[in-house]
Amino acid sequence: FLNGITRQRVLKLLRGAGLPARGTLLDVGCGSGQTLTWFRSRWPQWQTLGLDLSREGLRAAAAFGERVLGGSALELPLRDASVDAVITLDVLQHLPLGSGDARALAEIHRVLRPGGRLLILEFSKVWKPLEPAYDFHSFKVLPWLGSKVVNDPGSYQYLAESIRMHPDQDALKAMMEQAGLGKVDYFNMAAGVVALHRG
Repeated sequence: FLNGITRQRVLKLLRGAGLPARGTLLDVGCGSGQTLTWFRSRWPQWQTLGLDLSREGLRAAAAFGERVLGGSALELPLRDASVDAVITLDVLQHLPLGSGDARALAEIHRVLRPGGRLLILEFSKVWKPLEPAYDFHSFKVLPWLGSKVVNDPGSYQYLAESIRMHPDQDALKAMMEQAGLGKVDYFNMAAGVVALHRG
């Protein structure tokens, strides 16, 4: 769901974060590397590095010339204080954050250099008056469309359930702070359907 407007927002926040003129950007859960390619074309003075569990995604990213590593967000295969910025986009909701497991956040804090920044974009807690309509769309409409269009209602049901289990905006902010990240805040987008956290 990361469109051009959102990418621009992420890049603007990174550029305004007091980071060095040259550095390394890590994309945790990079998939096929499209976001890495986009950032590299607009921030050429920075090196980019992608990490993912999917071999297929890593092969696709490497084919576009991206530097990639295979590995888990729960145990990053990187040295302490080795990157200047980390982005993770639509990834953490698939990890056990909802049960209070903040290993991924602690790992990101470990690999960030002092003064480095983390940006997290995830589905989040929608504005309260919109909850009934949003839940109906998520738990009824999307699985129905999945069954009719791609014959796969289960994937859409899983998506809705993983979003529901993900910590809301304030809970994720608190978990980031507990993991050692400072200057944590967030911005709601689309009435809270997604939120952009930074720390």
